Amino acid sequence: MSVEKLLKTQQELTDQIQHTKSQIKNFDEKISALKLEQLTSTANLEGFQQQLVEAKISEEQLNQQLQQITQEVNHQKERIESQKKYAENKVVQQQYLEEKSVQDKLETQILELIEQKQARMD
Repeated sequence: MSVEKLLKTQQELTDQIQHTKSQIKNFDEKISALKLEQLTSTANLEGFQQQLVEAKISEEQLNQQLQQITQEVNHQKERIESQKKYAENKVVQQQYLEEKSVQDKLETQILELIEQKQARMD
């Protein structure tokens, strides 16, 4: 799963949680109004209470999903950072090898020039 997709899913779950919280508040208000005014029957009240319980269960499930997605996002970020560091180390290693090769060639040329100079002096 890509980080962007995980972030989108995380945002969707956050939105759903906010919606569920709003529903819970609405259900709480409805239950309070029903109790105060005694305009509805016990069956309706129990129905709203059941919806409230279901909404709270739904919120908990969404919170768990959000936590799992958040952990996955963090894991993906860590993997990306690790891969980035690995790639950077490979680049540095390659640069070192190239510089070492150039240095070795220069040292070889210097030794050859010294040998030529000594050969001329002899």
